[in-house]
Amino acid sequence: MKCPKCDSTEARRSRHSKWKDVFHSPLGQQAYRCRSCHARFYAPKPAEPPAAASASTSDTSQKRHHKSKSRSKSRRRHLVEAGVFALMMIIFIFCLLFITRQRTSGEGSNSISGSFNV
Repeated sequence: MKCPKCDSTEARRSRHSKWKDVFHSPLGQQAYRCRSCHARFYAPKPAEPPAAASASTSDTSQKRHHKSKSRSKSRRRHLVEAGVFALMMIIFIFCLLFITRQRTSGEGSNSISGSFNV
């Protein structure tokens, strides 16, 4: 993997630490971090190598099952985080609409009728 900032080949996978990772994961992109310049970037996930004939033992199938189970837990957690984020955005928008709406003259107890000519 090459870093787009410094063109170093010393990139490693980065942990999911940003909210943007939730949206990049379904697109097939993985977060990476350069060991040289510490830049964080996204790149397509590497293709998994084909399984060898001798790798069909129960040990590897258990590892594969555990890996897919943890992957589904991670995906579920990301979906929950995205759902909570969407719900909070909707609540925020409704609060903004309520605060910024125009009130009619009969609405509210402190409304003053007439003009403000002094």
